[in-house]
Order: sequence, then structure tokens, then C-alpha cells
Amino acid sequence: GFVIGELLYKFFLLIESKLYRSFGVWFPQIPVLFLSKSGDGFMNSKITLSIIFIYISLALSAIAGASPPLAFDVNDVSFLLPLSKAGPYPSISITEFPSLISHELFEQVIKFEFPDETIEQLPYVDMYSVSQLDRWFVTSWRYDGCGDSLSTSPVNNSLLKLPILKLSNKGICQARIRLVLQPFNATGQPTASALHLIYSLDYPSNKTAIAGLNEIKSSIPSTVSTNGIPLQIHPALRSEVDRPGPVGSKVKDFLANVLPKANLEVVTMTINVSVRNWKMVGGYVMDGQWRRFVTDFNQNLYDPSEGGNWGVEAIACDFYGRCIASPNKVEDATKNTLQHLFRPTQSGRPPNIVRSPQLDFVTENIDSANKTNLFNTNCVSCHESGNLRNRNKTVGPMTVIKGVTPFTLGQYASSTTINIVNFGYDGLDARVSPRVASESAIVADQLNKARGLDNPGLVVKNISDFWRCIMDSSLEFENCIGL
Repeated sequence: GFVIGELLYKFFLLIESKLYRSFGVWFPQIPVLFLSKSGDGFMNSKITLSIIFIYISLALSAIAGASPPLAFDVNDVSFLLPLSKAGPYPSISITEFPSLISHELFEQVIKFEFPDETIEQLPYVDMYSVSQLDRWFVTSWRYDGCGDSLSTSPVNNSLLKLPILKLSNKGICQARIRLVLQPFNATGQPTASALHLIYSLDYPSNKTAIAGLNEIKSSIPSTVSTNGIPLQIHPALRSEVDRPGPVGSKVKDFLANVLPKANLEVVTMTINVSVRNWKMVGGYVMDGQWRRFVTDFNQNLYDPSEGGNWGVEAIACDFYGRCIASPNKVEDATKNTLQHLFRPTQSGRPPNIVRSPQLDFVTENIDSANKTNLFNTNCVSCHESGNLRNRNKTVGPMTVIKGVTPFTLGQYASSTTINIVNFGYDGLDARVSPRVASESAIVADQLNKARGLDNPGLVVKNISDFWRCIMDSSLEFENCIGL
């Protein structure tokens, strides 16, 4: 069965590659649902071809004894690991999985401001924990079947003090695995710094990844379900914290099978400079070297004369959550950034943020993954939008995907600008931003459609009522079902 299936897979892959050259964009390694530039007529014929392939694949899987394909909800494609007394469960560290990132790349990223210093000399808090490879653990990870396909070019600016790349989107789907790692201190708590490792997957490794996601879900006992609940600490992993079980083992197997064949393409970092003070930087990995990048959009925020700061964003907050962010060159508030909220007053103090309909609209827009992305917003805005959302209502025209459970629970959603964690831990508090939940919903829906499966999650009738209900931490989630 597997031999015939492999031959059929290669046959349909050949057809897809021919069609792609003629018509446009596809979902890599999933020979279904072609995004055509030529109209619905071509798409319908493609779906017919896909349905034939799906039925053949399902039959061969049954013959070969493989796990039948299962429909995914948000917690099946995005995994927030629970914390045990020993750290995250399952335990996935850089030292245990050296394929995560090389020691050389790790040092290049950590020393982005001070390349000539030793790591121990860097002027950041928690440097002992940050400098030790064996203290960095995966706290969350995500699969993305249709991420941005990237290209780079040099930034031409004679004032720059070091080479900066301009990152662009080629407009083609690229399958990816995204890992968030945080350093743990001597007391076993995650610190406020993080690495975000973004890997690209080729055809065989993406095929392995999708099968691996299916194996993880197949290993979940019948007493636990990931269907119909918002994005949160993974419920099956949480059930195994005190007694390790098959789901944690499958998660480690997944990363052990997929990551060695994946290509580490982008590494971003949030470094905790001092109390309530962070810097964010992103870099592209090329020929074993990490190079800072900007995009066409966010480079407009930088002052050309401040060449040493390009590619770095910063936010510093006071005790009351009033913050100043940089870069902040653009005077007019753009549709997809919050930078204007973090400009210092004339006296140099952090401004007070005032709730307004415009703020409600912009934060909701930034949190919608079908409206914003790396190329039309910036890091600070993406990490602060969820903190500033209106918890009582949705304000703009919003749709959610039928059968994929939207949003997160109020207990995971931060409401203070002092939090900059989107999917991980702020101390011992688990955090999930609405932005990450939105991205996860799209990924789950795409995978289900590609495999001819119905979405298994909640069907929300009134988006604003449902949002208000799950943001209310005093209510049980069961009270929100049916809204």
C-alpha cells in the first residue's frame, strides 16, 4: 500500500508542478486546493483531481495500517507546552536537540548589539540563564503549512553601520515549523527573553510533518479532546505532566523526525534588557551567518541617520504600564501599527494610552492574521495589540472560520502593555495572544480542507458575544458554547 501510495503521490506531485508553472500559487506538499489565478473553473477541476487522490490515499492508509487522517482544531497545529516542576513538558532543550540551532548562530543572535563582547559580559538581566545553552527550552511550537516564502536583498544606505538585509515575500506558500524557546533561571522559571526559530520544510519533510501531527492527535486518549476549545496550554500534554505518556513522546518524536531535515531560515529574539524593557531583533540565516533584516514596511519607521539601530525595535515601560517604543520616525499613525501610542510626550515621559474607537479598530485589525503579517506591521505592534484589545466587544467587520474554534481564553490573554509574550510564558503565567490564535485557525482550516475533512471545532454564531464571553475570566468556557 505504501509503495503504490508513494508512486501516486509522485505522479500527482508532477502534475501539480506543471500546473503551478502555468497558473500560480499552491499549498506545498498538499496536492489539493490550488490557489488559481485563472478562476473557479480551473479550481473546480483541481478539486475533483484532489478528491480522487484523497480517497485513494485513505484506502491505501487503511490497507497499510497507518493512522487514518484526523481533522485538526487550533490546539492540533499550535502547541503551548505545560510547565512541570522540572520545566516544560515534554522537555526539549537546545543541548538535547542540537539540530535546533548551532552554538555559532546562537552567539551571533545573542550578541547582536555587542558582537565583540563575550556573552557573559552583555548588559542584560538574567544573563547567566540567557548565556547557558542548556537553560533554553522549547515552551511552544507551531506548524504553518502556508507561511511566507522569503527572499533577501541588501539595503542600500551609506549611513548603516553594518550590512542589513531587506526581507521580501515572494508570494508563494512555504511550509514551516516555528519554535519559541525561553531560558529558565535557577528557580526553574522561564525568564522574559525568547528566541523564535523559524524553519522551512521541503516536500518530504512537510509530508513527514503532516503525518506527525496526525500521529500526535491519534495518540490522545479518549478522555481528552482538543476539538472545540480555544487555543491554550495543550490539554493532552497538560494531562500527562505528572505521569508522562504517549502524547509527550509523540511530540518529541515529531521534532526529532522533522527538524534535522528542516532548514533554519529566520531567527528572531526578544531580549529582556532590564526590568520592563525589551529589545526585538530579527535575522535571516544565510551560509551559516545570521544577518539582521528590515522590510519595505518597517524600514520607514527608522531614521536613516541612526544606522546602528536598523533591524532593532525596543519598548520600555514604567511601573504603570506606560511605554516608549522605538523606532518611531513616521509621524502619521499608519493603519497597522501602534507606534504612535508609544511616542514620548514633550517632557520626554511615556504617554497615557486612551481607549478610543480607532484604537479598538487598529488592535483588532493587527490581531487578524488574514489582514496583517510580517510585511505590513511591526514587531512591537504585533506583541502589544492583544494587550490593548477591547475585551467587551468586537468593533470591525470580522469573520471566523466555521468549525475552527477561535480566539483564546481570558486567563491566557494579557491586558497590560508590560507583557510582550505572544505564545509562551510571562513568568509562570501562560500567555496566548489573539493574533497567534488567528494564525492557528487559518492553518488548521487549510490542512482540513487539503485533506477533505470537515473542521471539528466550534461554530460561533455571534462573534462579538462569544468574544466578550471568553474574555471574561469569571465565566467557565462552557457558558460561551452556543453563542
